[in-house]
Amino acid sequence: MSFIKTPFCTGLGQVCSSIYQLISINVMFNRNYEIIEAFEDIINYFKEQNYYDEFCDEINFLGIQHIYIAATVRVILNSKNNEIRKNLDPLNDYFSQNFSLKSKYIYLLDKNKRIVYFLLKHKMYRLIKFIFRMKEKI
Repeated sequence: MSFIKTPFCTGLGQVCSSIYQLISINVMFNRNYEIIEAFEDIINYFKEQNYYDEFCDEINFLGIQHIYIAATVRVILNSKNNEIRKNLDPLNDYFSQNFSLKSKYIYLLDKNKRIVYFLLKHKMYRLIKFIFRMKEKI
């Protein structure tokens, strides 16, 4: 069951349609890849302003935090087990071309993100999915 409000509604409506839920999940799933466009804009801006070399480590840390950890976990959680690697390919390809897993700011990540970072480095995608599913049930 979902609640939806459109711009033309005067109130809040209840939608029980599984079609609506499927469409909304697909739309939100594809939004995970918009982070790539956002980082392209950030990198291009810093290169245009000639600040990229000066802030390369900070941009790399942001890439680890937002692409490698956050977006990747969202994709893992919304993918079927047999489709995880296929769905992660665009994010992993972009990350490996533009960023490095080594950052001097990794210590700034909180404990939970460092654990996810470690599990992602070792490609333990199903374990990440299991941990987050168990966390939801607790």
